[in-house]
Amino acid sequence: QVGMPAVCFDAACQAASDRAALWSYALPAAAAAAAMWRVWAGRTEPAEVMQELKEAEALAEDKRGDVILTPWGYTPWPVDKDADPESFVTLRVPLGVAGRPGRLPQPFAFPHTLGESSQIYQVTLERPMGITFEERRGRAEVVELAPGGNAEQMAKVARMQPGGAEAADAPMEGDVLRACTCTTFAYKNMYAQGFGERPRRIISIFGGDSESYERVINAMRRGLVADGPVTLIFERRRRADRRVEATATAETNTS
Repeated sequence: QVGMPAVCFDAACQAASDRAALWSYALPAAAAAAAMWRVWAGRTEPAEVMQELKEAEALAEDKRGDVILTPWGYTPWPVDKDADPESFVTLRVPLGVAGRPGRLPQPFAFPHTLGESSQIYQVTLERPMGITFEERRGRAEVVELAPGGNAEQMAKVARMQPGGAEAADAPMEGDVLRACTCTTFAYKNMYAQGFGERPRRIISIFGGDSESYERVINAMRRGLVADGPVTLIFERRRRADRRVEATATAETNTS
């Protein structure tokens, strides 16, 4: 059952989103401050947050010594040191100031939700991405790649690789969106907020697990073309898992 109509991220949608975002950036500082509680690094630099977490005890780290986090909505939550590393996939997602080079890759953990053999991968696409999402089973699922769009071009290249599109890290119909980068607001400090200083646009990550479809879509809409590319984390069912699921669904419908 579909709770909302399909939502596209093609050129026309992106142009409308850019206009809406520009208006939102022009709001008075007081109005912008009302949304600041959602910014995970709103009052400190991301590097400072990482250092504080690293100094804490019992936190999982990757091979580079960086603290591994799990994105819950706009909030990154540290992974326990005793967590089984086989139970999740770690991906490094670039975060930092919007529209500037040199974003800092941060490790994020994504547990399997579509079977133990599911494929969890990330892609980085320029806006407009050229993907249409639809709500299925309460999650944002890819239903179409816009002809000639950035996502379709990536998928075409993937189909020519060994294993084809099924094994490649490229969007395809049926993939479930787990997380995405988006643009949030950040002030240098609370005093800058009060004196009307213009906030910086920060590229943060939004985790879609346990979040509503509407919130996931709204997170993807947060950003301008000028903010740079978007990183998306998808999960894909393996063919065997899809056959098992289809058989179970058919048996349920006939019983």
